[in-house]
Amino acid sequence: VHAAREEFESRGGRFVQGKFDEMRQARPFSAVASAFDDYCWEVLTMAMGGDIDDAFNEDVRDIKKSDSSIKEKEIEEVRAAVVSTLGADVSLLEHLIPNLSIILGAEDSNSNDRLVEKSGAMKTLPFEIRAQAQEGQNRLLWLFRQFVRALSSPAHPLVLFLDDLQRADRACMELVRFLVMDNHAHFLFVGCYRDNEVDSKHPIMHLINAVEAEGGTAITRIHLGNLDREAVGDLV
Repeated sequence: VHAAREEFESRGGRFVQGKFDEMRQARPFSAVASAFDDYCWEVLTMAMGGDIDDAFNEDVRDIKKSDSSIKEKEIEEVRAAVVSTLGADVSLLEHLIPNLSIILGAEDSNSNDRLVEKSGAMKTLPFEIRAQAQEGQNRLLWLFRQFVRALSSPAHPLVLFLDDLQRADRACMELVRFLVMDNHAHFLFVGCYRDNEVDSKHPIMHLINAVEAEGGTAITRIHLGNLDREAVGDLV
């Protein structure tokens, strides 16, 4: 997967990666949200020459004035696309993707406090999202779909790679299904899981069955078995 990432990014693609963590399962769409938060962090780090801490200690808003670079151009493209596609609704996504606030160029006086590291906590969702569980979830599905549409284009297709799908919850797999089935996004999903920890009732199997039943979306399976004696010898 990581070897493919280099090839993909060399052609203008955007690569977002994350994994399922049992400690974060209580957060809405935790694995996907964390993956996009890490992506925002990586873009910001690269735009600052790999030393984001010093840059943000001086003034987080100076990001708009930093030297021209590929990643700074990407920041501008992402900012314009997200604002244009989501408008005021983007503030709801910022609760799940805190580093998106920096990408968007937050103007409030607490901007420095809004930057979180990869292990940072997400904010509490607003009442209108939490009040009606199903309605709130449907709105978040729509917001994530619009967000992926904003990030992806023919020139910059987007890959979302999630590891440890054996720990995935049903809500997150429903979000992945929602994204995969969107014909208006230039989007590829790659997932890895341990098949010995997954049965026919697991959310990942429901996702695969639902996508296959719907049709129109190709699924490629790659089974990785154990290394044989010869392969282990080659590694040694």
